[in-house]
Amino acid sequence: MIVYLICEGPNDGLDVRVLDLILAQKLGRLVRIKPAGGESSLRSIARYVEERLHATRAYSIADRNYTPLSEVEAIWDNQLSRHFMWHRHEIENYLLQPELLSALFTEWQTMRVTGSAGLPTTCPDIWEWLRGIAAPMLADHAGYVILHEIKGTQQRWDTRWLYPTRDTLKRLPNTRYANQEAWERYLQNESQRLQQACRSFSDESTFSSQVLLQRYTEELAWATTPSFLEKVFLTDMAGHELLWGMWQALHQEGIPLSVKQLADELLRALDTVYYPELFELDDFQNLANCLKGTI
Repeated sequence: MIVYLICEGPNDGLDVRVLDLILAQKLGRLVRIKPAGGESSLRSIARYVEERLHATRAYSIADRNYTPLSEVEAIWDNQLSRHFMWHRHEIENYLLQPELLSALFTEWQTMRVTGSAGLPTTCPDIWEWLRGIAAPMLADHAGYVILHEIKGTQQRWDTRWLYPTRDTLKRLPNTRYANQEAWERYLQNESQRLQQACRSFSDESTFSSQVLLQRYTEELAWATTPSFLEKVFLTDMAGHELLWGMWQALHQEGIPLSVKQLADELLRALDTVYYPELFELDDFQNLANCLKGTI
């Protein structure tokens, strides 16, 4: 059986490169890793691969973004799952693991890389350094958490006018066409459905400015607690933003890497440092275990 893993990003993106490095090279899985761009197309492409290619099994792995961890856990706990989601915000978060940065910064200092002398090299110091990078992003992070909650609540109702289907617009027997009575019934039913959806949407207290501002205050308060800033931030916050902040911090130290060069360096360090269970929740090892039984 040929196994495919569909991931996000372009052909030369971090997702493909990290998955190939760990799953194929480190963990020895015979899997074809294919990027699909954005997260919305992952499942459909996986289904397409299975339908069009003989003796094929296709899986997918998506960014968690702001999905609650309880939903992510439910996906991994389901033994029939083929479509998984990172426990961390996105794949960049794994490249910021302190053990990985410790190895990289120590190597830079050993090689006397310009600007590296002031970088932290122990894991506790790197945690503190990363917390400093995350600090200016906390208000923005809290806002996006609330935005995700709003979108999740909004999905309870569909306030679009829904195009007719075979169920909502009955065709005449042995024909493709609906008569006047069927169209009148569809227009009346859809109008009533839409009006009720809009009333329910308007009455939803979650969307009041007072409730939203209170939730934002609560989320920001949580994001500034010691509990969040100990380690949770590296799981929950946007990894690409943290990586960008790290790139800026390195530039301030006088290390003139581009963002792409920094990613290359982190991948090189990951190649050296990675071992199963390096991460507290090692999604790579768990994903490899899921793929192992199908090859």
